[in-house]
Amino acid sequence: DVFLAADPFQREALSRSRRLLVWPRSQPRLEQLERCRRLQALGLLTVLRDEDLAEPAALAQHVRDALVRPAPDASNAPLAFDGAERAAERLLQGLESSRLRLRVDAAIAP
Repeated sequence: DVFLAADPFQREALSRSRRLLVWPRSQPRLEQLERCRRLQALGLLTVLRDEDLAEPAALAQHVRDALVRPAPDASNAPLAFDGAERAAERLLQGLESSRLRLRVDAAIAP
């Protein structure tokens, strides 16, 4: 299987060891492009450039190349897809810590 994936679908495809060809956006921010380049450096996907999509022969070659490569194995890669959950936990911990400090301050205030 070879997937042409938009950014939100990469997690699903990576977790299922699918070969990915991605075309990340680079405007208005470079976040997607940078993330995809890092995943490409780990051998987990192939980043397509604008010219790869403009030229059908180039895109066809990328698909052929992907089909002969072994499926990527993301199980040993240093990936974490739980950033939103971890951020929420840290935020809640910070709020709880602030509430505790307010209670202690109120208890010892003259």
